[in-house]
Amino acid sequence: MSVDPVWNPGSGSGTAANQDPGAAAPSRPSRACRVGLLGFGTIGQAVARSLCERPRAGLRLTHILSGGGSRQKPAWLPADVCWTPEIYDILLSDVDVVVDLSPDDDQAFDGIRSALEAGKSVVTASRDVVARRGPELLALARARGCQFRFEAAVGGPVPMVAGLRDGLAGDRVRSLVGILNGACNYVLNRIEWTGGAFADALAEATRLGLVSENPDDDVEGHDAAAKLSVLCGIAFGRQILVDEVPRQSIAPIAAIDFQYAARLDCTIRPVACAERGSRGLTAWVAPALVPRGSMLAHLHGSQNILIATGEATTQTGFFGVGAGGRATAVAVVSDLVGLACMQPRFEGGLPVPMRAHVVTADAESRRYVRFVVRDRPGIIAELATVFASEGVSVEAVLQEPPLRGTELPFVITLDPCRQAAFDRALDRIAACDFHVRPPLGLRMLDPAMV
Repeated sequence: MSVDPVWNPGSGSGTAANQDPGAAAPSRPSRACRVGLLGFGTIGQAVARSLCERPRAGLRLTHILSGGGSRQKPAWLPADVCWTPEIYDILLSDVDVVVDLSPDDDQAFDGIRSALEAGKSVVTASRDVVARRGPELLALARARGCQFRFEAAVGGPVPMVAGLRDGLAGDRVRSLVGILNGACNYVLNRIEWTGGAFADALAEATRLGLVSENPDDDVEGHDAAAKLSVLCGIAFGRQILVDEVPRQSIAPIAAIDFQYAARLDCTIRPVACAERGSRGLTAWVAPALVPRGSMLAHLHGSQNILIATGEATTQTGFFGVGAGGRATAVAVVSDLVGLACMQPRFEGGLPVPMRAHVVTADAESRRYVRFVVRDRPGIIAELATVFASEGVSVEAVLQEPPLRGTELPFVITLDPCRQAAFDRALDRIAACDFHVRPPLGLRMLDPAMV
């Protein structure tokens, strides 16, 4: 018969299997790890249902912050779960672990800090709090002798944090590339499959509950940039400031871009990328062309993926469903199970202290530029002249039939060039008078990276 893992604050030892067989058996605490829940939205309810309807040995949900107001305790919650509008009812109780699922970042940070100061371990799904204040909170957890876990803040149930922290600890990671926002991946997949408009695909993803409360967090790349920041801290030991990560919206992507991408034996995915190099650390979040044979191209729906390239291991991938309340709840409960088992010496994965590191997007890559113009002689020559003046070489020109009347779509692909030179050329080109729609420039990912 297996021994139930039990809560043993301060033991730092693990289950009985980790003990010296010659030592006396440790005394067993009389109760399981008690869990208090801050936040009862989609993810919070999924976590509560998981803990109540499928109990784990050594874990017990005892408190839930109701959020105040007239909100009633759901009938499916056990009667002995305390339903309170006051956070201090939880912080001053005998709760061992606080699960932060607060919808507001400031509220989440205050709750996490207060819990750690009270000596209670914390599990959170707040990617912005971890990205912006993670090292500070990990230092506080260490000082108070408790733990701070955040697997759910990055990849949902996909173990990206644990994979980098534990699985690749013996290697030196050189690059990270992946899809870190399931909502954006779903939207681009829908445009590709249906040939429909961006707005329709976003509405469908919203209806399915994949999109953040503020859609711009997903569409404009803020969510993925925060997650990439956390992963860089673990993989490279460097904190990159979230607001300095260059981001590009997926909103301008249209069905015609997938037609051109297919001609280039590619598709389009919402990519997050970071890489060590001779010029320092480059990082960016943007829609990009990826080869059809790559792992990123085969990722559909709301799935997430991370590919880490190391000096010894070459490529290691982690992938799975990354959006939705039930999926994220899996990561939260997994962190709770790890805490209940008291895995030894866990410190979160981010170096403490960790200095902010300057990040740039000026990495060299091939480029895709889509134009929709009013047709007239000399346009291609004019574009080639501008690109050449910035040291950028044209690789090929592709053209589809006119969209309507005089609206002529075509694509220019460019030889590898740096971001700064490309941006200067595109800014000059955007000022020309022949555009029907603004030009769209995308990176073309190196097949060796994916």
